[in-house]
Order: sequence, then structure tokens, then C-alpha cells
Amino acid sequence: LLAAVLGIASQDIRSDLFDDGTFQGQRDVIIAEILDVTGTSSKSSHWAEELLDGFTTTLQTQQFEPFLYSANHLLNQIASSGSNIFRWQAALTVIRSYTLSILEKKEDLIRAENLIHQIRVMISEIGQRYQARGRVQTAQKALDLREWGQDITTAVEMKEFINIMAHGIPNLGFPGCAISLYEKPDSEQLRLILHYD
Repeated sequence: LLAAVLGIASQDIRSDLFDDGTFQGQRDVIIAEILDVTGTSSKSSHWAEELLDGFTTTLQTQQFEPFLYSANHLLNQIASSGSNIFRWQAALTVIRSYTLSILEKKEDLIRAENLIHQIRVMISEIGQRYQARGRVQTAQKALDLREWGQDITTAVEMKEFINIMAHGIPNLGFPGCAISLYEKPDSEQLRLILHYD
């Protein structure tokens, strides 16, 4: 079914598609443009390299299913890192502009366009899923914060207050906290009662 959708004949192997020296010479430029439009640092350039190389290799070998599987894994990895996955739609636009200018045969163009469409749909679905997950996490954190605040206001003893703070701070995702009390109302001396990092 996948082969039919992408217009693939099982015997088709087009290993010459991207052997053109001009394209190979532009590879670094393409990678740089992908990093720019996606707002990705050079430290994560392997994401762009994997997407570009996987795309071009797949069009040559006509082995689409493994690439779609690896692309799904790659895009989920990008999304889980906190990067804006929707920006990678622009990466596909960059890849499309360079690769489609090289393809001459109509069937190669159709396959490339269909493959790009498949990845665009994948990006959209992954992005929507992570957005929904983020909304759930935000709502849960707000609920936890509200309950924590209620526990603090009902604390009577200092020991109880410290225990509530000590348990609540890590659970709410704060990177660290220090709480000190003035020894006396008019004193500048502080006494550390809780430290977390």
C-alpha cells in the first residue's frame, strides 16, 4: 500500500539521482539553511543531516518504509527535546527547493513530493500530540501548585511548614530554593531553615 501511495515500482533503484557534484557541494549550505529556519544550534546539526541524507538516500533506493520509521523517531526526538517541531516544516521546504530542482523525471518528482507530504503530515501529528501533552502537564502543575499552597497556609508548626516546602519544591520542578528567617523582627541576621538544589 505504501509503495502504491508513493508511486514506487519494486524494481526501481535510482542510485544516480543525487550523484551530481553540484548537489553534494551544496550539502553544507542546505544543512546550514535548515538549522537557520528551524532555529537549531550547530550542536544539533545531526538532526538536519539525518533528515536530508535519509530523504535523498530513500529517493535513490526506493526503500521508503525504513525512512518513514526513522523519520518518525527523529521527529519525536526533536519534539521531546523542547524544540518547536512545527519549524521543521520549513526544513522540508528547504530540502524540497534543492532536491526537486535536480529531479528531471516526472515519476521522481511525484515520489519526492509524496514523501515530503508524508513527513509534513507526520510533523503536524507529532506537534499536535506534544501540544496536547503540554496542556495536560501545565494543568496538572497548576493543580499541584494550588494544593501545595493550601497545605502551606494550613501549616501550624515550623517543622510542618519546612516539611511541606521540602516535599513540594522538587515535585513542582523548581531547580532550587533557599529559605531563611530573620532571627528577630528588627535584626539583619538570617537563619537558613531550608536549602534545596
